[in-house]
Amino acid sequence: MRCLSFITASLLLSTQALAGGFLLQEQSGVGVGRAFAGEAALGRDASTVWFNPAAMTLLGRPQVQVGGAAIFVESRQQNRGSTRGVPSVGQVPTGGGGGGNPFDPVVGLPDLHFAKPLTSDGRLWAGLSVTAPFGLNVRYQDGWFGRYDSVKSQVST
Repeated sequence: MRCLSFITASLLLSTQALAGGFLLQEQSGVGVGRAFAGEAALGRDASTVWFNPAAMTLLGRPQVQVGGAAIFVESRQQNRGSTRGVPSVGQVPTGGGGGGNPFDPVVGLPDLHFAKPLTSDGRLWAGLSVTAPFGLNVRYQDGWFGRYDSVKSQVST
């Protein structure tokens, strides 16, 4: 009975996992302007090829959309007692600076979308979207307090 109560409580109290990490949502300038509300259902411009390819049949005519976003990232780290393990000594403070802003000052994020009907009745379409949904890299300054964990990380798509 206790196990069943625990499982029930766990299911009722669980929350969603927010695992966006290096997600770059800005695949469309028009979508950014709408805060991506209903982006997969609208089918109003060529960026629908990225979000919902079936909606390109709603466009009615060939479309090309080119855009981009500039992401300005500022990050700071603060040492709140970082330690590292040393054999036969135990945990010792790492020391070091804050590492500076590990992101590039400006990250460019291009997008290109194309949709074209292949038949006169508009039942068959071709589309292409080129964008970067995940990415960024971080590089900390030499001697930062987290140097035993990471100095440089990169995710590319």
